[in-house]
Amino acid sequence: MNCVTLTDTTYASKISFSTTGTNTVSGTLTLTGGTGANMITLAPSVAATNWNFSPPASTTVTGVNVSYSQADKTITANSSNNGGNNNANWVFGAVTRYWVAPSPATGTQLPAGLIVQVEQQDFLYQQLLIQLYSMEAQPMTALSIPLHQ
Repeated sequence: MNCVTLTDTTYASKISFSTTGTNTVSGTLTLTGGTGANMITLAPSVAATNWNFSPPASTTVTGVNVSYSQADKTITANSSNNGGNNNANWVFGAVTRYWVAPSPATGTQLPAGLIVQVEQQDFLYQQLLIQLYSMEAQPMTALSIPLHQ
């Protein structure tokens, strides 16, 4: 595959790359997947076989699950999964983790032990605002915590 632009923002999609020759994106590479099962899968067209990849310089992708890729330039893959057998040019960077509440509720306890209260925004208090996200990283609700009472 040789192309100028490769864009995929479809959650849970899969791109299969040829295992012969080099797959080249010469202009813009935009890969923005979700988390977990909603990541974009980048895999060889022949199972368990390396595929060569030449992306644009200084590329960053998000929400991908990559395996068997031999990239000739550095690719930073944030909030992504190293599916194995990738070369050192794949740098699996920052992972954004979300706490997902079963339903917004007063007194819900976060995993770190922080108790939050669902409140109306009150400008008399300085408040810590926590934004909760669904599994698809879509905003669900906001929680605020008074820092001073």
